[in-house]
Amino acid sequence: MRDLPERVQVRCRQDRLIERGVKMQRYVNVSIDGAIIRAVKGTSVLDTAIEYGICIPHLCHVPNLSDIGACRLCIVEHVVNGRSKVTASCTLNVEEGMVIRTSTDRIRKLRRNLAELLVAQAPNSRAIQDIAVRCGVTSVRYPFRNEDCVLCGRCVRVCTEIWKARA
Repeated sequence: MRDLPERVQVRCRQDRLIERGVKMQRYVNVSIDGAIIRAVKGTSVLDTAIEYGICIPHLCHVPNLSDIGACRLCIVEHVVNGRSKVTASCTLNVEEGMVIRTSTDRIRKLRRNLAELLVAQAPNSRAIQDIAVRCGVTSVRYPFRNEDCVLCGRCVRVCTEIWKARA
């Protein structure tokens, strides 16, 4: 049996996908930290950044689960009509021509403060300690609470969306 040329195999595969009713993905161009990136329309800014190796700290995001933006660590500046707006990147979907800034002074300061609050709430959490170090937290100005839960919603979404149970 003879193999078909790769060009023909790809074309046949695409035809099969269309026949089965699978929609072809539409791409948009977005700017993240000055780099023009081609992303699948409808994906979140956080997922797009992760795909292209751009580091945006996050705690509540879990791949393949819905995003709620509870931890707010993934904040970015989204430039709209020349004005920047701080938004959680996990709940912001990419659109054509979108301009995103992930590491401005304003964003770094806000993230450091958020990480500091999380450390104060759950100082024994290894995940939060790691994020705090990456965000530049060297000391905590807030009183410690020693709680196990920071209300990120991860466990609730895993129970609800994967196990179909109520947490």
